[in-house]
Amino acid sequence: MRENNQPITANAPSKPPLTLRADPFWLEQTLANLLENAIRAAPEGSTLTFTVAQTRSYTTLSLHNRTAAPIPDYALPRLFERYYTLNRKENSGLGLTLVAETMHRHSGSTTAENHADGLRITLRFPR
Repeated sequence: MRENNQPITANAPSKPPLTLRADPFWLEQTLANLLENAIRAAPEGSTLTFTVAQTRSYTTLSLHNRTAAPIPDYALPRLFERYYTLNRKENSGLGLTLVAETMHRHSGSTTAENHADGLRITLRFPR
């Protein structure tokens, strides 16, 4: 993983407490993999924004990687496949697979969406 000083911002509701039903170990692994992938893919000087939101039914954690270019359309549906990667030199293709598998085991979901200014990956946990 390349070393850089990626700015990371966090947005969360001002009214505590947030409720998240998840195994602490696997939640930590999931967030670490998500951040590692985002840092590796983000060009120098970009910003990563982590957002937490909650409804009566779900808690969502989103990471918006403001990159110079979005993920190619052909790759977007395959991001969570085992061993799939756009950069074989720096990536095994297992990090986002672990993220998706953890979410599946928590009865949640994982989505990846291109936006004009980068990629947003959202983890959705049932409450």
